[in-house]
Amino acid sequence: MVGYLKLCLKEDRVLDVARLQLLAELRRYGTMGAVALAMSYSTSAVSQQLGKLEIEAGVALFERAGRGLRLTPAGERLADEADAVVEALERAESVLAVTPDDAGEVRLGVVPTLMWTAVPQLRTLLAAEHPSIRLSVSTFEPEEGVSRLLARRLDIMVTDEYRGLPRKRQSGLRREPLMRDAVTATLPRGVPADVDPRELDWVFEAQGSEAERWALSICREHGVEPNVRFYTPDLALQRHLVLSGLAAAFLPSVMRSDGDEYLPVPGFPSDLERQLYAAVRPGSGERGAVRATVSALRATLNRLFT
Repeated sequence: MVGYLKLCLKEDRVLDVARLQLLAELRRYGTMGAVALAMSYSTSAVSQQLGKLEIEAGVALFERAGRGLRLTPAGERLADEADAVVEALERAESVLAVTPDDAGEVRLGVVPTLMWTAVPQLRTLLAAEHPSIRLSVSTFEPEEGVSRLLARRLDIMVTDEYRGLPRKRQSGLRREPLMRDAVTATLPRGVPADVDPRELDWVFEAQGSEAERWALSICREHGVEPNVRFYTPDLALQRHLVLSGLAAAFLPSVMRSDGDEYLPVPGFPSDLERQLYAAVRPGSGERGAVRATVSALRATLNRLFT
């Protein structure tokens, strides 16, 4: 629907909503190449469509800024309107849907941790309570998943935020809290409980990630310059390294299994946590199937881990 609607202007000019969306993405990403990657277009197609939008608008909408582009004042105002228009259209599609309120496809993105810990139970719950929902699930790191959500290639992205290191808020998204997830600085199996933390080897998430920066800050706040031997976003692998006695890690509660024995790193705080939340676009987030899936996610996570 979005790609076909056009907004009428004076003198019989029209603005194509799909091109308006590209303008909003250009403001978000800064280059046509990045927009093309996010939207699964070619760079030449993005350039061509934005050029047509400038002709439709009758004013310059963007200009060179170093290696990237920036929007002109007119482009900024139009991008603001573009976000509002697409959001309104998604709401309208929800209202006009001919299927039952909780029916339809929902494209869910999750951080890898949750694929094997929560998704099976989520699917079981949805099948019992909302059998008309067709759920598809993919794993992404938070930044990529949010990018796909903004590009309308996902309906929900489940991601996290560590206490003391808030993520940058993305315009055009709404966050739905799911659960607070306790995080423990955990000793490798077999290491004495009174070990000096400065002597430990560590595993952190991917270099440059929010989680890696958070873990580094916690260590330094407690006088430890960590000897990081492993980097991986796979928390299941982090847990394996802990249980194999190879590295200390910051393990969230969703990675703990019955029967696992963990010891906390001495001197580290016991009240660390992250917030899990579902990010949705405000317009599509009103769809009954999306609302039902977010509610089922919250129920599943809290049943399993709190």
